[in-house]
Amino acid sequence: LVTAHAGIRFYAAAALVDSAGHALGTLCVLDRQPRTLEPRQREALIQLARTVVRLLSERATSTRPEERAQTVPQSAAEERFRVLFEYSSDAHLIFDADGIIDCNQAAVAMIGCTAKSQMIGLHPARLSPRLQPDGRRSGEKCIEMDALARQRGHHRFEWDHLRQDGVIIPVEVTLTPVPLAGRTVLLAVWHDLTQRKHHEAVERQRERRWLLALEASGDGVWDWEPGSRQVYFSPRWKALLGHAVDGISDDFDEWARRIHPEDQAAVHAELQAHLAGATTHYVKEYRMACFDGGWKWVLDRGQVVERHPDGRPRRMIGTLSDLSARRRMEDSLQIEQERFRASLARFDLVASGAAMGIWETRFATDRPWQEQFGDLQPFYWSPRLLAIIGHEDGDFPARWSALVALMHPDHVALGHAAFTDCLDAGVPCNVELQLRHRSGRYLWIHATGEVERDGAGRPLRMAGSLSDITARKRNEELLGQTQVRLLDAVSAIDAGFVMFDHDDCVVICNARFIDLYGLPEWCSRPGTPYRDILKALIAQGSLHELGDRQEEWVAECLTAHLRTGHDREVRLAGRWIRIAERRLADGDIVSLHTDVTTLKRAAEEMRQARDLAEQATRSKAEFLATMSHEIRTPMNGVIGMTSMLLDTALTAQQLEYATIVRSCGDTLVALINDILDFSKIEAGALQLERIPFDPRRLIEDALAVVAAQAHAKGLELVAMIAPQVPESLIGDPARLRQIVFNLLSNAIKFTARGEVVLMLDAAPAEAGCVAATLTVRDTGIGIPEHARAHLFQPFAQADSTTTRRFGGTGLGLVICQRLATYMDGGITFASEPGRGSEFTCLMRFAVCATGTVGAPPPATPGLIGRNALLIGGHPLARQALRALLLGWGMRSAELASWSPDAAPA
Repeated sequence: LVTAHAGIRFYAAAALVDSAGHALGTLCVLDRQPRTLEPRQREALIQLARTVVRLLSERATSTRPEERAQTVPQSAAEERFRVLFEYSSDAHLIFDADGIIDCNQAAVAMIGCTAKSQMIGLHPARLSPRLQPDGRRSGEKCIEMDALARQRGHHRFEWDHLRQDGVIIPVEVTLTPVPLAGRTVLLAVWHDLTQRKHHEAVERQRERRWLLALEASGDGVWDWEPGSRQVYFSPRWKALLGHAVDGISDDFDEWARRIHPEDQAAVHAELQAHLAGATTHYVKEYRMACFDGGWKWVLDRGQVVERHPDGRPRRMIGTLSDLSARRRMEDSLQIEQERFRASLARFDLVASGAAMGIWETRFATDRPWQEQFGDLQPFYWSPRLLAIIGHEDGDFPARWSALVALMHPDHVALGHAAFTDCLDAGVPCNVELQLRHRSGRYLWIHATGEVERDGAGRPLRMAGSLSDITARKRNEELLGQTQVRLLDAVSAIDAGFVMFDHDDCVVICNARFIDLYGLPEWCSRPGTPYRDILKALIAQGSLHELGDRQEEWVAECLTAHLRTGHDREVRLAGRWIRIAERRLADGDIVSLHTDVTTLKRAAEEMRQARDLAEQATRSKAEFLATMSHEIRTPMNGVIGMTSMLLDTALTAQQLEYATIVRSCGDTLVALINDILDFSKIEAGALQLERIPFDPRRLIEDALAVVAAQAHAKGLELVAMIAPQVPESLIGDPARLRQIVFNLLSNAIKFTARGEVVLMLDAAPAEAGCVAATLTVRDTGIGIPEHARAHLFQPFAQADSTTTRRFGGTGLGLVICQRLATYMDGGITFASEPGRGSEFTCLMRFAVCATGTVGAPPPATPGLIGRNALLIGGHPLARQALRALLLGWGMRSAELASWSPDAAPA
């Protein structure tokens, strides 16, 4: 160095040697001017060399976390990888150009194999269909994907694999080159790893960038005299913060004001502690402001190299290192470690949550496994496994014999064979057996296991799991019993039952379905298409009556079959069959086929009987109407002649006889009229008129007819018509008069004393109509409780004594009810034995144009404002008269009896 540059006139050097005596290099001081080192300067050079050695050592130490993360004992790392590899739910494969080297059980299950040995040696291209979805050959594309994976470091793509049963499985493959035994192979993961692989690639690229930057950048140097504000910042120190050489002045505040506010207190405390001699070195990591406005993590290290005689620091030298890359690497490493710990935690959690315990045993390679695997073979039982069988850690022997002792006597050979076959032939251990719980009861256990082997195929390690499947076994047993009961129930029903799946194929079918249609036995087999069943019907000739429409009928049946929810009836070979089909939530169709031929025949016979009965009823009604008319004609003559006879001079005895004949004739005519009306109603031949009529005049006429009868019995007969009843209505006045007359006649007939009151009211209904309410109340004998249910039945009265005592046919109320029904209404009643009855008839009438709904009849002009005095009479009669007078616009007063002193002025 000196001889190559003639301009150098001064050279001084100090060896850089670490604490172990290893030479690290030389610290040189060069100058173009000749110089001589003083003893003090020699000592300073030596101290500076020691500082450089220390800083280099600390720098190496600061980078050791990554190294320590990479120096985890290989056996432990491989062990963790093997556990995750074997028990991962994702399919993992390791292969090279010659084929698959190893795979986990998830890959075996995904391809549909029963053992790893069926896949080892096969290239993944051979587990694929001939062509991929893009039309390219699997072999060619596999070579390209492998090359891309090796070129890029990893490669993710979509791929189709082929199961052993011929089913194509679309997967997302991630290929990653990995070193194995001094060569590079490919690790394939069949799962969707797009996001995670992308993040990992980005993180690795970022880490590599920052590592390269750290290697190339070096450290910045600073030199400070604590007694002044002057500090020397090297160009690299300034460059670390993004500044040019002249961008930062040599002032202490240039450093202090760039420290992150959150870090300032800690940094100054660390610096003051070192200046006071409390620490041998000043070392602090913190954030500093950069030229671009951002913050950068730095490692600031320094040492007081000179002190005043009183101990005050005179000079302090240090370096500034960029920790950005290391921080990022540490963050990334922490993330990966957290991911790894989370994976282990998830595995433990899944194993615990699934009632799964882990077991493991290891084998030495210096002797055959057959000599090792025996009663004393050591086993590891996980806490969860011990909990499953009711034990705790420490109270259950870690030996194979302990597990065998728990096996049900019938399952010892089965369990031993499952483990030995796995060790001998490589068949995965997968067996269900019973183990005795600590409580003495037996549990159903599902045992699984795999063997890890060395290069020579010798077992190194066997591990697996035990799962408690007692509940599943119990449910399977209950499900089996339920299925048997369901099948028995389906077979026992007297209807054809068949269930079809979503492909319209038979799932279950009972014998009644086959017998109902006379189908061959194969039609009941699961998987038989519904179309084939219909074709079997055609083949056996059941549809010969359809002629050329057989295929069309099949198409109609298929359409109706898919459109479930509507029952239908079909006629086959002279029989009627009702088909009820419903679709289940999973898409299956349940179909019930019932032979309704007998029901159809019975319905037809009932229809014919009904027609005959209706015809008989009509004939009876016609006969009664005819006979009533024929009888009424001569009876009218008898009554007319008897009336004329009563107008002649007769003796007292003759007058009595003629009067009796006249009364009997009237009674007989009334009976004939009732029978004639009832016959018309029963025959449906009754027609109502729609003509205008005055409801008040109609009520007055009806009262005039029965007034003499009421007077003869000493009854008070009162009519109260509400003012809002219209003057004129449209309807059948004769039938309304018949209802009023019947109700009044019954009330008078069954009332010995007291009064009979008729009330008529009206309320507006729909446009142009009124709802009329006719009420007849009496104080008669009332109706017993037991007679009320059949009061409106033809020829029915309260009891037999009523007929003997009062007479009548029992048709009056029936006719009134039917007539009220014809008038869009009905009749109700309330009664109390011994106190009377009240019948209410509701009817609907149209209002005549001359009448107004809700308006009272117009008053006579000469009566408006006049006074009237009501004297004596029944209180109800006075109430009716008062209402009438008010309707005429008059004022009224009442007296129960006449007295001059009580007369109003």
